[in-house]
Amino acid sequence: MLERLTQRSNSLSPETQVLLTLRYLGKGGYLSEIGDLHGVSEASVSRAFHDTVRAFNSHLKNISFPWTREEQERIKLGFCSIGGFPKVLGAVDGTLIPIKRPPANEEMAFVCRKGYHAINVQGVCDSDLRFTNVVVRWPGSTHDSLILKNSGLGKKMETGVVDGWLLGDSG
Repeated sequence: MLERLTQRSNSLSPETQVLLTLRYLGKGGYLSEIGDLHGVSEASVSRAFHDTVRAFNSHLKNISFPWTREEQERIKLGFCSIGGFPKVLGAVDGTLIPIKRPPANEEMAFVCRKGYHAINVQGVCDSDLRFTNVVVRWPGSTHDSLILKNSGLGKKMETGVVDGWLLGDSG
């Protein structure tokens, strides 16, 4: 999946793509700095990062909502055995991840209710404490209920495609 067939030049080896991605994930920074450090263009680092993360995700398949009837029944039984709640498919909550101050024209949207700049992250876990859905795209000022309502999972829950509920706090 990370191997590139090209007639133009030497492509980055899968090993190099993984190492560039791990460096970015571990240290952060700018793609251009990582590229400069390793003698690779910013565009190549970006492609390598996205392709590597996509390959990791497709191989791991570790965050996946239970869409089949069998998966849903297993999770419902798990929640029922934990707390006696019937038809529960997940526990949902949001958390605020601090970020650096964004550009001035976007700054206020990222100031959370606690007064610092943040990204609001929504997660859904199953009865085995595994993430089944994660949404990481909303500014810190966004209310949890708006995130759920606008997420793909929230929309499917509203249409009745899924036979069950999500447990969450008042947010």
